[in-house]
Amino acid sequence: MARRVPARARSVGGPRSEGGVRPNTGAAGGGAEDALHVFDELLQQGRGGGASIRSLNRALAAVARDSPAAAVSRFNRMARAGAGKITPDLCTYAILIGCCCRASRLDLGFAALGNVVKKGFRVDAITFTPLLKGLCADKRTSDAMDIVLRRMTELGCIPNPFSYNILLKGLCDENRSQEALELLHMMADDGGDVSPDVVSYTTIIDGFFKEGDSDKAYSTYHEMLDQRILPDVVTYNTIVAALCKAQAMDKAVELLNRMVKNGVTPDCITYNSILHGYCSSGQSKEAIGILKKMGSDGVEPDVVTYSSLMDYLCKNGRCTEARKIFDSMVKRGLKPDVTTYGTLLHGYATEGALAEMHDLLDLMVRNGNQLNHHVFNILISACAKHQNVDVAMLVFSKMRQKGLTPDVVTYGTLIDGLCKSGRVDDAMLNLEQMISEGVTPDNVIFNTLIHGLCTSGKWEKAEELIFEMINRGICPNTISFTSIIDNLSKEGRFIESEKIFGLMGRKMDEAMKLLSGMVSVGVKPDTVTYNTLIDGYCKISRMEDALSLFREMGCNGVSPSIITYNIIMQGLFQTGQTGAAKEIYVRIIKRGIQLEISTCNIILQGLCKNSLTEEALWMFQNLCLMDVKLETSTFNIMIGSLLRGGRKDEAKELFAALSANGLTPDVVTYTLMIENLIEDGLLEESDNLFLSVQKNGCVPNSRMLNCIVRKLLHKGELGRAGVYLSKIDQSNFPLEASTAELLILLVSGGKYNQHMKALPEKYHSFVKTRVSASHLLPAKQACRGTLLLHQIRTVHRHHHRRRMLPMFRAHMVFHLEVIQEPLTHSHTHPMACHRNSLRMGERFGCLPIFEPDAITYTSLMDYLCNNGRCTEARTIFDSLVKKGLKPDITAYSTLLHGYATKGALVEMHALLDLMVQNSIHPNHYIFNILICAYAKQEKIDEAMLVFSKMRQQGLNTDAVNYRTVIDVLCKLGRVYDAVLTFKQMINEGVSPNAIVYSSLIHGLCTCDKWEKAEELILEMLDRGICLDTIFFNSIIDSHCKEGRVIDSEKLFDLMVRIGVKPDVINYNALINGCCLAGKMDEATKLLASMVFVGMKPNCVTYNTLINGYCKIKLVGWRMR
Repeated sequence: MARRVPARARSVGGPRSEGGVRPNTGAAGGGAEDALHVFDELLQQGRGGGASIRSLNRALAAVARDSPAAAVSRFNRMARAGAGKITPDLCTYAILIGCCCRASRLDLGFAALGNVVKKGFRVDAITFTPLLKGLCADKRTSDAMDIVLRRMTELGCIPNPFSYNILLKGLCDENRSQEALELLHMMADDGGDVSPDVVSYTTIIDGFFKEGDSDKAYSTYHEMLDQRILPDVVTYNTIVAALCKAQAMDKAVELLNRMVKNGVTPDCITYNSILHGYCSSGQSKEAIGILKKMGSDGVEPDVVTYSSLMDYLCKNGRCTEARKIFDSMVKRGLKPDVTTYGTLLHGYATEGALAEMHDLLDLMVRNGNQLNHHVFNILISACAKHQNVDVAMLVFSKMRQKGLTPDVVTYGTLIDGLCKSGRVDDAMLNLEQMISEGVTPDNVIFNTLIHGLCTSGKWEKAEELIFEMINRGICPNTISFTSIIDNLSKEGRFIESEKIFGLMGRKMDEAMKLLSGMVSVGVKPDTVTYNTLIDGYCKISRMEDALSLFREMGCNGVSPSIITYNIIMQGLFQTGQTGAAKEIYVRIIKRGIQLEISTCNIILQGLCKNSLTEEALWMFQNLCLMDVKLETSTFNIMIGSLLRGGRKDEAKELFAALSANGLTPDVVTYTLMIENLIEDGLLEESDNLFLSVQKNGCVPNSRMLNCIVRKLLHKGELGRAGVYLSKIDQSNFPLEASTAELLILLVSGGKYNQHMKALPEKYHSFVKTRVSASHLLPAKQACRGTLLLHQIRTVHRHHHRRRMLPMFRAHMVFHLEVIQEPLTHSHTHPMACHRNSLRMGERFGCLPIFEPDAITYTSLMDYLCNNGRCTEARTIFDSLVKKGLKPDITAYSTLLHGYATKGALVEMHALLDLMVQNSIHPNHYIFNILICAYAKQEKIDEAMLVFSKMRQQGLNTDAVNYRTVIDVLCKLGRVYDAVLTFKQMINEGVSPNAIVYSSLIHGLCTCDKWEKAEELILEMLDRGICLDTIFFNSIIDSHCKEGRVIDSEKLFDLMVRIGVKPDVINYNALINGCCLAGKMDEATKLLASMVFVGMKPNCVTYNTLINGYCKIKLVGWRMR
């Protein structure tokens, strides 16, 4: 609707004033054109015709809203018209500055500001606002701060809260939230007219959350409340979103309720965050409940709400339900956007529901939604996945017809589909077309093509493609090769995997070909070229090649630099070739090359690491006499080496000599010395040395403080450790996992409880919980495991949650080792203990930060099952379900494995039925558990039936399944069936591994089928499976323990015949077999044979022989 025209303008019947300007309604650009006409008429009329600068400014502002460039053009016309027409004022220049900034021309904006100052206008804070926004958007917040804190004041302009809020947002966007907080405190401390408001605090809270520092975010939130600044809906939305992202849904809902209680109405964004949080944590029922609650609370769900819920359902294979949500959204009058359609299309594509996908696509087109790259990529991927590559090509063509140029993802999807369907040549043509269109292929596309070429046996072409990658600046590193090897291995193509692995090993050789190519075309390699190649050889420990290249440098007239020598020496020291490294050092001295301290450090470090401390000390002393400027790091190398060698007095002398050389100790130096003092029990001296750290201008870091705490905890000095723990907290350093581990171990023992007062308050909850447990729980030890669950829930909010939670889970087993009584008494039921421990948490003010999740319960179940306590594990499982947590496949498999180990087949089947009822389908691991369970009970027919059912479920049998069946068949003497199963395995493309061969060879040897066993061993060699002493030892040892010494000897001879050199373990196994069989003469001959071939018998060898002679009463031999 047009604004009302002022009466004065209507009465004269003159041109339209700014009052007649229509705001831009988007109707064919009518608003913009109207504003342009008004501006032109007013400018033509001029001051003499009754037009005012205010009228022109309004018209210019209306033009600027739609087209900043047009507004700048109109301003220029106004300036050219001169003072006779109308003169721009401060407001006009402010509009101009805003237009320049929106057009990303900050230089023109500042030029306009210069004109404002030159013309004598008194600028205000609003004039600077677009410039500040522009600088912050360009990540130049420091420049913006200079303007606000210095320049504006110089021009007599007082920054307003909006100016500061722009700075705060800019700092937070650059991950400088701590600086933003300091700026906020400066605002508050200045005591001027500008005080932080709710926007200021909300901006910083959001910044801390985005940086992952939730502790500081909550601290800032509480500070805001202390300042009596009430949070608004944006503040609450920020915190709710962070809680949901961390999947702390109980806390998020609690905050939602508090928000309503405080009179702040949640908006759609609030509910969207909670709904997304429920979806991310797999709680679909609660997510749907939030959707219903939105309606009852009068908040209309938007497209994002429905899209989030649909996305969760589609990702979990529930596209039918997602479609219902989609239809209900349309019924409510909301128009799905391309993202919503893309979500549902991707779900259908994943499920292979191509008919539904095409129907939805037609609906999308009918409703006027344009297909974008993402939608086309989904279609191409779906077709390629279901072997409809021709259809995928057709979709690819249609994409071009729609005016969309395929991007790297589109080409990558199509090339992947073509390679998987064996059409590698077509894939290569698409690569050429892609390059000709200016689309640069990435590492993924090259890896796909190389994989396809390798699969097709086109190795030369694959190597060419690798070189093309290098030419394009895409380095085919180990990750690239590993992905190809992994894909080939998964498909059972081990021969191809070995070839590509060999190709990776030959990468340096191929790089050498490039070097030869450089020379052949007249490009002379320089020192940098050689350094790069030598460094590559050193990193893969091919020192002979590195040295050969090093010698070649001199022949080609390229002088090695000090960097070349450093690379060579470092490689030699790392491979233990200290003599060669020393020769390189002598060559440096002879050539008169100026020694750099980095070279000296490499040599000293290398000598110390190779236990040549004396030589390192001699060289260090010479360096002190030479004109070489030593560094603190040089002293650190020597001090560390001397301390490790127990030469503590010499280390102290070196420490004292630092100042004599004009150097000051650094954090590493102090850490080494303080750790040594603590080790020697000189605690007072260590404390005094620490006090001198900061006095000498050295700031302790996280690593230093954590090292000191660990040393003190090792010595049992909890009181002193508490002092340094406080310093860690004061500096906001993280508590390292190893430090936390040691602290928990000491606390768990209860030995040091009387010293716990010396620790910071936040560490007391561990001890308080345990002390209170003795009063609250009749059977304390039975509830240790459950109390640990409480400890996980009640970690103080100042702990670093991301670091502490995994560490607590990892150490659950340690705490469970002290459980002495079963959890079967009614008064010690897990849930009862859980409630009691929660009451303890409330009593001591421990705020639960997070609830035990499925992993927590599964860890506890795993421990109980591993200790044969499946009944108690089932109790834990039931309590997990009662808590409303959904057991995942890992929880079921943990309990199934426990039942299988105990042979409780009835309970195992009951749990399996429950698992299927809850729509959790058995995977490879579950089927392996079942097969093993039957095999253990020697019910091989039932095991084979499960093996068949696995195929019916659509699961491809893998090497583990076959290995289990073959192993059981061999153990039951059904070697013929095992061989048939082995052949079936190979026919299905499943490559047998060394363990499968080992089981089968052992079975064949047991049945005296030595020829067949030897054939299998040779087949292993053909398949490239490494046959080493470990492989043969497992079979020899097994035969010996079964009393089949003759078979073991035959296998030993076979091992020697195929070129595998026996080690001391092989001899020991065979000697043990002879001793067990009472064949001491043969055992003695084997001992003599060992010595003859240069194999040194060890203690195990002699102990075995002594025990053997004792058993046959030949004590005299034993004494010998």
